[in-house]
Amino acid sequence: MRDADIAAILAVRDQGAFHSLLDFCARVPLRRDPLESLLLCGAFDALHEHRRGLLWRLDETLAKA
Repeated sequence: MRDADIAAILAVRDQGAFHSLLDFCARVPLRRDPLESLLLCGAFDALHEHRRGLLWRLDETLAKA
């Protein structure tokens, strides 16, 4: 991930916890590739029990955000 991506995540996280992947995508402007990497490494496991499900709906989630 780029330093700018990490800084953006940390800045937004200071404003409050993320409640869902959609909430994260709406608040943090990330490209699909780093977002997919975060999904695959388990960054959203506390928000959803199925990584594969989040990955499957990632394009739809990004479109909504």
